[in-house]
Amino acid sequence: MVNEAFIRIQVHLLAMSVCMIIYVDTKNRINWQEYSFRLFRLLIVSCTLLLGTEAASWYSSGHWKFFWNTACFSLHAVPGYLWSLYTDYQLGFTREQLKQHRLLRLLPLLAVETLVAVNLFFPVFFSLDANGAYQREPFFLLDTLLSYSYLAYALLRTYRARQQLDPVFLRPLLFFHIIPFIGGLLQVCYYGTGLAWPSVSLSLLVCYIYIQNRQLGLDYLTKAFNRLQIDQQLRSCIQSSDHPEISAIMIDINNFKGINDTFGHLVGDEALVQTAQLLRQALRHEDFLARYGGDEFLILTRIGSEEALQHLVDRIRQNFEQFNQCSGKPFRLTLSIGHAIYDPQSNQTPEQFLAMVDQEMYREKRHKSSDAPNANTAEK
Repeated sequence: MVNEAFIRIQVHLLAMSVCMIIYVDTKNRINWQEYSFRLFRLLIVSCTLLLGTEAASWYSSGHWKFFWNTACFSLHAVPGYLWSLYTDYQLGFTREQLKQHRLLRLLPLLAVETLVAVNLFFPVFFSLDANGAYQREPFFLLDTLLSYSYLAYALLRTYRARQQLDPVFLRPLLFFHIIPFIGGLLQVCYYGTGLAWPSVSLSLLVCYIYIQNRQLGLDYLTKAFNRLQIDQQLRSCIQSSDHPEISAIMIDINNFKGINDTFGHLVGDEALVQTAQLLRQALRHEDFLARYGGDEFLILTRIGSEEALQHLVDRIRQNFEQFNQCSGKPFRLTLSIGHAIYDPQSNQTPEQFLAMVDQEMYREKRHKSSDAPNANTAEK
């Protein structure tokens, strides 16, 4: 029995080390100042505390054993609560929307904390027998159900939004639930296994790897893909035999230098971010949007007809026209757009295809050059 407890403690210490390594690694990353990543770091901290309190409960005895078990139960629902917030934020909820539903979301967590307080006087979750051994009480499963209700909610929300969510985020959001579910089920069915929270730390590690891979392929400012991802995506699309049709749209913001010179670089950055958002609104979830460089963006889409491609270009222009009419911003956003469908018979390399689309875009830009001085003037 002592050996089993020693093994469980070792597993928990290893899982704590994994969480601490992730936490330290995130500390020096600028992008972790964002709200979603702060939630992720809090999730790491809560998991680390749970691993520590559960390990301490196995090592201690008497009143200390009761104390550490109480602390452990009081933390059980916290990771699930934070994960539900993180999931909703990834699915498009704003911080204000999350605050509006705060009380309803807190109900399972408050129920757990209330029962933990009751357990101080009357055993509902656990108790210690005359020999100081830990024993489960009738409402033990209620703690598990309340804690896992957050994970069930997050899984359901993710599944419903699977068509709109970026696949790179969809995979970790779905995968996160699998390992903790298995570990929690084993711990409930086979007392003494102690796999629930180590399995959560493993899921956090997997999610972190996914997130880091995603960040390496993103432009930090606009959150569109970067140039490295363009090369990989286009080459993959051209070589694909399942979906041979591929089209590209090259986009340049007209007189972007004028925005920077007139309003400053912060407003110029805002214009780039707004451009990326407006382009996303016109695209399907499977379409690929990247910042090609400077004020140029590239769209790769599985469109094989000129009519459908022109329809997408028209939809993009319409989004920007509506923005210019209603935004109230001091700048206007107008675009030069070039587009083309890749011809497999041409044997063009990805670089040659992009160069052709780029020339189409510059041809339109030259035609509009006479309008450039007035393209981004301040609105009165």
